[in-house]
Amino acid sequence: MTFQDYLRSQDVQNEERVRKVASLRPILYIGLGGFGCTVVRRLKKEIKELVPGHINGFAFLGMDTYPKPLEDILLQNEYVPLSIGVDPNEVARSQPQYLGWYRELVGSSRVKNIQTGANGARVVGRLAFRHNATFEDFLGKLSLAADRLDDFRRDFAMGLPLKVYVISTLAGGTGSGCLLDVLFVVGKFFREIAGADFPYQAILVTPDVLFGEAPKGHMEVLYANTYATLKEVHTFFTSDPNLVVDYDDRRFKRLRLESVLLPDPLHLIGAKNETGKDVAGKIEELADILISYLLSEIQTPMEDQSGQPKVQDKENTYFDAGGHDDMPRAFSSFGVVRIGFPVDLIGSLFTLRLMQTTLQAELRENTDIFNDVSIWLDSHRLKESGEDQLQDLIKNETGRDLLIASVDARGNILQPGYKYDKLVAKCKQYQKEMEKALENEKKKPIDEKGKPIMGRLVSAVQETFDNLLRQKSVGEAILFLQKLEEALKCHREALKQEITECRNILLKLQKEIEISIGGVETAIEGWWGRKRRVGDAISDFEARLESFLNQQIDLWIKEKADEIYSKLLEKCKNVREEHKIVLDTLKGRLKSVETCIIRENLSLDQMADIEKRGPGNRFSLVDSKRAGGLYDELVRPDQSAAIGRIRAQWLKNGHIHDTKSNFEQWLSSASPNILNSEISPKLDKLNFASVFERFYRDDTSKKRIFHDLQFLSSPLFWLDPNRKEPNYDSYWIIAAHPTQKSEFINNRYEEYLPGQGIVYAYFDLPHEVILYQLKYGYTVHSYRGLNAYEADYNRLQEKYREGKANKKPVRPIHSWIEAEEWDDLIPSREAEEAGKWFILGRAFNHLFPTPGAPSPGDRKNVAFLYSRGSNYYLEISGDKGPQLIGKGLAVAFRNFGERMDWQQTLQKRAEEKIAEVGEQIIRERIEKEYLQILDGEIETAKKNPDPQERQRADILRKLKSALETFFREELRISKV
Repeated sequence: MTFQDYLRSQDVQNEERVRKVASLRPILYIGLGGFGCTVVRRLKKEIKELVPGHINGFAFLGMDTYPKPLEDILLQNEYVPLSIGVDPNEVARSQPQYLGWYRELVGSSRVKNIQTGANGARVVGRLAFRHNATFEDFLGKLSLAADRLDDFRRDFAMGLPLKVYVISTLAGGTGSGCLLDVLFVVGKFFREIAGADFPYQAILVTPDVLFGEAPKGHMEVLYANTYATLKEVHTFFTSDPNLVVDYDDRRFKRLRLESVLLPDPLHLIGAKNETGKDVAGKIEELADILISYLLSEIQTPMEDQSGQPKVQDKENTYFDAGGHDDMPRAFSSFGVVRIGFPVDLIGSLFTLRLMQTTLQAELRENTDIFNDVSIWLDSHRLKESGEDQLQDLIKNETGRDLLIASVDARGNILQPGYKYDKLVAKCKQYQKEMEKALENEKKKPIDEKGKPIMGRLVSAVQETFDNLLRQKSVGEAILFLQKLEEALKCHREALKQEITECRNILLKLQKEIEISIGGVETAIEGWWGRKRRVGDAISDFEARLESFLNQQIDLWIKEKADEIYSKLLEKCKNVREEHKIVLDTLKGRLKSVETCIIRENLSLDQMADIEKRGPGNRFSLVDSKRAGGLYDELVRPDQSAAIGRIRAQWLKNGHIHDTKSNFEQWLSSASPNILNSEISPKLDKLNFASVFERFYRDDTSKKRIFHDLQFLSSPLFWLDPNRKEPNYDSYWIIAAHPTQKSEFINNRYEEYLPGQGIVYAYFDLPHEVILYQLKYGYTVHSYRGLNAYEADYNRLQEKYREGKANKKPVRPIHSWIEAEEWDDLIPSREAEEAGKWFILGRAFNHLFPTPGAPSPGDRKNVAFLYSRGSNYYLEISGDKGPQLIGKGLAVAFRNFGERMDWQQTLQKRAEEKIAEVGEQIIRERIEKEYLQILDGEIETAKKNPDPQERQRADILRKLKSALETFFREELRISKV
């Protein structure tokens, strides 16, 4: 079913209605740096396949300090090469605020022209974006994307805004360096075009997934960059640094950087989920998760034509709220778990098991092969031991009458007029003539008839072997040859014994002929009875010569039989050795397949282990044991027939005799047909609901597995349990096949997923569902990896400051000059201590004024820490009198944090007062009399548009957080 088919299945009657639903809202994806561009390229490819008829409803923009690849799915107007070939020093010269900072430090660090990335230098990434020509190129391509989406947008319901995503890492030099500039400029651009309410989101990725892959020194830079980026982002999101930036375009001259221009929500994504479980092991897996989440939005059909926002469009309702330690809850995140019956892995496993069984059958040896060989030898007249079948075959083929030698020595030697003194010579001459004639008349026919017999038998060996290969197996065919070879050797050995005996007889007969010729010579010596004696001697010669010649014929027959045996043995050996390579290859294939089965079973068991799971946080309802049961149920009943079909296909395609391909090549060629023809039709009988109900029958087990799934799908935000908020906004996206959506609803699985809302997205497989959980309201300092980032940041930042002081070339960590003076994300313990005594000094001034002062606000009240107008003072003992702490809250608070003697003075007075009055009264009076005043100050400052007042509100929130910490940790008050 295609995506369009699915939309139509949701009561969508026609294409026009498809285009009016929010599922196809126009979206712009902007990717910064290498990772961001990778995600955007992958998204374009996936979306083209998903909704090919609506690709114009999506725009893509990649930005990186690398040249555009020659083969790139992103078009020329979809990629912004950031200042390729430009010297960053040249850009710095056009930015007055960088003079004496960037050029002095980075310039002298031998930074080359931008060609292959920013090399982790965030300031290079920012300057690459700020370059005049690059900035204009970016605006031009952004305008083209906006125009394209606006054309497409006209086909939608009225008032539907376009949506913008910005995707980047927090660690890379390019992406994190230009991140804030891009966010502000894009925010300003689309607020003017689309209005203030256009959905605008950012997805920022931490570098933790690279730990263990990237070199240690490189990770130090990545972590430091991450902290610096978060510090910059957090400052703009939570306070107003009162910055105005001049960009090189009239529309962006004197752009005031306000948080209203920034995305909401701001998703923070890492390698671990909330509980600290590793979800992504490689950067590619993290990219897969992001792409899967972004595609879920397109795959979430809206059954309501009014196009109400989906959960992916939700803004962070906690954005301006104070959380733990009064830190703004400005961040959000999402998590994903894919659960069900992993048909790809189990399909692979079942395919491998069928291949294993087929290979085992191919290598199996026939236990009755000896009988088969005996029958074959008998049918081809090749038994010699005790039977002389092959000799009889040669005799019969040649003609038995032709193979009889007859001798007429008397008639040829004792012709009229013979002379006695010539008889011996004539006997010898006659023997030679008969032997020569025998070769022509007897041996030649044996050779002529023996050749076709040999050819026929050799062909029979090949034909029998081929038939066994085709009808039986390689193992049986080769075993047949092996046993046939052994049998032929036995029969040949018997024949050789006969040949040896035959030759011995020939030698004996030759001697007898020589004796008989000697008898002729003796017979002619005396004249008395000479004629009779000579006649008898010639007759004896004749008989012995005839026996010799017939024995010679028998020897030739035997030698021809031996030659045939030799040729047959050679044929058997050659075919066997030729196919021994095939046999050994198949044995190797079998071993490799068995290794793959072990690996797939281990992968399945890991995927079914709630603590381990598969890549991308994939969880299987089926482990290897359960999969084995399903194999026995679904595949084994038809296994024998399947082996025959597979074998026939392998023979046809040459997979059995393929010895050239390596195992991976062979597997990729030999397995798809098995999967498609034998396995998939059987697995198609299963789906998520049927497997779930099979293995999780009772309500208790269902509750337990869904409880686990809540943790597995928890957002990719590694949460510090000590800084966890009491509640978050949580939403679910369930990507399911249409058939499984109804099962999900009918079986009331939704009841197991607590949250503010659930929507359904399309997933093309009925065997699994994907659960996405969106959660809003995190504070940045509740991210557990922040301490590691801070440690590396502090180390490199200190190195930078030392280099700056000594005018040595050291790369800055920040890309914003002003950021060096901004507050840290995690206040130091010393700063927290200073904040505690500072706020207690203010509170105690109100609660315990100087005796004689009619009210806390009276000028006579100089108790603890007091103010006169905007000035803050501290009374110092002795002749020193009042000490000016600072003018304005911000200055006073900073100065107080730098003076340990002031802190100790105020600490001593506060502790004395607590001891004097008692903790209980202190608690009660602060709760009843002071907190309302403090909250009122915060609200008043927040509402004032003056940047200094907004900064004052931020400081007051931090001071309140310090007061809460003091109550919780030292006065043991659970809640203020």
